[in-house]
Amino acid sequence: MSTNEMQHEDHLKIVFERLNTYGLKINISKSVFEVEEIEFLGYLISKEGSKPLPEKVKAITNYKKPETLHDLRIFLGMINFYRRYLKDAAKNQALLQDYLKGAKKRDKRKIQWTKEAAVRKL
Repeated sequence: MSTNEMQHEDHLKIVFERLNTYGLKINISKSVFEVEEIEFLGYLISKEGSKPLPEKVKAITNYKKPETLHDLRIFLGMINFYRRYLKDAAKNQALLQDYLKGAKKRDKRKIQWTKEAAVRKL
């Protein structure tokens, strides 16, 4: 990781030389340089690491309680992408996955929530 602008330029030269050595090309017009953080593949990347995009977190936290099995499948897909940031994600998702056992992909049956599921939060 670069600690200053000059070192950053040196690191870029090394990367460009390595790409050239292996015959790889980059599209400069699609490239971004000298930024503190950048959105990449659904994550916000910075020197501190990665984190979920704020608008995606908002979409998940504002998602209404799933009423049908199809809604639940959509919700699980949303949170599965960011499971690495969720405490006890596997345990909590397993409880929700149990509702989908034997269900077809677009099953519109209503969910009968249990008390255990009602008090748990992801």
